[in-house]
Amino acid sequence: MYKTLYNNINTMSCSNNIMQILDVAKSGAELLKKNIDYSTLTIWQNYVQSVLKLVSQNSNKNYYDVYMRYRISMMIFSPYEQVRRTVDFLIELAKHL
Repeated sequence: MYKTLYNNINTMSCSNNIMQILDVAKSGAELLKKNIDYSTLTIWQNYVQSVLKLVSQNSNKNYYDVYMRYRISMMIFSPYEQVRRTVDFLIELAKHL
């Protein structure tokens, strides 16, 4: 009985993590329809960081650190391109959860 309950909780947690990441990706996709300046980019990146911190706490992997390294590698790109690439990153991450 406890094993089944534990598996259900893990499934719900994983599903919740996926939904949180996809919600962030969706907000980024909506942002791509607008003019993105560095201020807007920073606010959205902080949102991504917050969600990935929560997801990392709910799993055995540190997605926050992975994202931060990825984010540093994208600093040469425009705000629009950084959001676009982050949305792609988040979708790929959700596929692997």
